[in-house]
Parts: sequence; C-alpha cells; structure tokens
Amino acid sequence: MKKFALLLACLAVTALVAGCSSPGTSAEPPADFKVVAGDGSVVLTWTAEEGVDYWIFYGLGTGITTENWANTGGRVATKARSPYVLTGLTNGLTYSFTINGRRDGGPGGPDAPTQVAQPRLSGATWTPGTPLGTGTLNAVASGILAPGVLKTIVGTGGAIYNAVGLTSTDYTPAANPVPAADLNTLLYATSGLLAAGAGGVALTSNDGTTWTAQSTGYTNDFHGGASAGFGYLLVGSGGIILASQTGVSWVAQASATTNTLYAAGYGNNLYVAVGAAGTIVTSPDAATWTIAAPVTSRNLRGVTYGSWTNAAAETVSLWVAVGDEGTFLTSTNGTTWTAQAPFTTANLAAVTYSGQFLTVGSRGTIYTSADASAWVSRSSLTTADLKAVARTPTGYIVVGSNGTNLSSN
Repeated sequence: MKKFALLLACLAVTALVAGCSSPGTSAEPPADFKVVAGDGSVVLTWTAEEGVDYWIFYGLGTGITTENWANTGGRVATKARSPYVLTGLTNGLTYSFTINGRRDGGPGGPDAPTQVAQPRLSGATWTPGTPLGTGTLNAVASGILAPGVLKTIVGTGGAIYNAVGLTSTDYTPAANPVPAADLNTLLYATSGLLAAGAGGVALTSNDGTTWTAQSTGYTNDFHGGASAGFGYLLVGSGGIILASQTGVSWVAQASATTNTLYAAGYGNNLYVAVGAAGTIVTSPDAATWTIAAPVTSRNLRGVTYGSWTNAAAETVSLWVAVGDEGTFLTSTNGTTWTAQAPFTTANLAAVTYSGQFLTVGSRGTIYTSADASAWVSRSSLTTADLKAVARTPTGYIVVGSNGTNLSSN
C-alpha cells in the first residue's frame, strides 16, 4: 500500500511537470542557471522572469533531467526562488541539477543545461577579510532575507556590518538607532534578524540595513540566545532568559539561576543555556527551566547540538559545550553532562555544528571535529581573540577582536 501511495504521488508530480490539461503555458529556462557547492549543501541561482514558476530537479549522479528524475531517485523543488539553498546533501557525493519554468500552472518548459556539483567540507582553510574597524566583533549570522544571501556582523560600540552575496566579504556599515550600546549576540530566524546586547538593548531588522529598537523591559546585559521553534530566546546577566515570537514583545522566564548566562542552543526539542561557573539550564519549551548538575566550575561560553549517521548507519546525537581554559563538555541528552579532557588551553568562546563541530577561541584558535572526539587544529592566520562563528550557505564566518573577520568556503 505504501509503494502504491508513493507511485500515485510520483505520478501526480509528473503530471504537474507535464502540465496535464492546464490552461497555462511553458516558459524558457533561465540562461544563467548556476550551482555552487557548499558544505553539505549547494546554492542555486538564476535570474527570474516575472510571472514564471521555477521548478528545480536534482539527484545523485551527473545526468538528472526533467524526463528521468522520477525513475532515478531524484527529487523536485517546486516554485523555487533564487537564491535557493539546498541542504542535507552528503559531502563527497556528486549531484546534478536542472531547472524549468511554467506560467499559470502550465506545462514545464525545456530544461536548463544540467549542472553538476559535489558538496565538500569547509572549515579547513581560512581567509582573513579586511578588518571592520578596531573594536571587537561579538556575533555573526547568515541567512536569506530581502537582499538575498545576507551576512551580518555586530560588535562593540553598536557596530553593525552587512555583506550581500554568496561569497562576498564586502561589508558595509549599517545605521544603529542605539549606537552607544555594545551588541553581543545576533540571531537569524524566518521573521528576520535580532541583535541584542548591553543594558537590555534589542534591535530587529528585516533586511540587515534598517534596524528598529525594541523595548525588552529589562536592563540586563544580553550575551547570547537561540532562534528556533517559537521564535527568539535571549540570555544574559543575572540569569535572565527572555522569550519572544517576533523580537518585539518579550516575556521573562524563570531560569532557575542567577548566574550570568553566555549562550543558548536548541536541538532535539530541547533548549540549553550555559554560563558562569559551569551553569547549565535546560527546558523543553523555553518556559520551564531546570538546572543541571554541575561538572565544572569554569565559565561556559558556547553550546550546540549535533546529529549525524555513523559508519554503522546509526543516528548519533550529541550536545557540546565549551568554555574558559579549553573546557569541553558533552551530553547525549542535554541534561546530564560529562567533562572531557581539554584539547586546547585556549579560552573557547563559541561552538557550532553543521556536518561537523567547529569551535573558536582566544589567540586565533579554531578546531574542527566530525564527532567531538578527535579535534583538529586549523590555521586561522590570526592571533586575534575569536568570539563567534556562523554557518553560511557555503561554509563559515568567524569574527573577533580588532575587527577580525575570517571566511571558509
């Protein structure tokens, strides 16, 4: 029965591709269809024609077309918009892609020439960008907003910088309505960007250029946060945790601690926040928080969740927290933690997961690991203290002191 249902679904999509009895018309494919490989992803771009719906066809191998995708294990993304970021691909495997267009639900037009790309791991080599001022850059985020692929950086003195484009490092400053306050954290969600920092300041933006000050109702310093599920989460001094759907109206949560919280993460239906003196608090809903048994007295500065399939085709899930003097903790459930032997003496400031774990810290420290057991030191070409890391569609951006910004694509 399942196979029959899948067959019907496949036939239905194939019928749409052919445009059975539709009053609409086909359209020519874009002449500049392009695919750029990233880390576990590709980015597809083209110049769209007004009124045309574009469908992307892709699959393993080198010969995907609109004619063979359905019977070769391929997939289709309907009504796609450029730039289109396709994630969840396997590094080292070859994929092929094509695109066609239709108007008013009509039949798909001719294919664009098939493009081939092989996703590959990033984070091994780094390129320094032109310093952005002389202050400390505390946070970075990347996503797709109105301008396209947007990379935004914030820091001390209310600094805000944006770069538009897949691999662009041409950052330009943006006006800050609260220029005196240091910005310590930056979050990206479908509703837009949220920056927050000293004295309870919070700013929102839909495009990275125009920012609006929002009242949080608190004067605590915000140091970190998470964006998932309901919207935004901010954490900071005095153990404060605030939650908001849009970044405009905020609700304080009982955090179970008065220790400063420096970072937060979300994964596997759990929120985790970490902070001073080894503090870890967790919540399934961002509202009810429970403090975890401490396993270190050192400050924890970053936390992330990772999930992958190992060589035995088993799903492995792991939380990782990092902090001062190379502190490195792991947890399989986010609530019970184990201190691991440090792999560095540097103060680790941030950690992320996207196909691999990547952590950054003082004196230009960058380490990567596939599974958080064996860590590899990467040359950052800088001795600046690194404060934050963000995933981009093709790789990573790292920022830190003295206006330092690095990219790996």
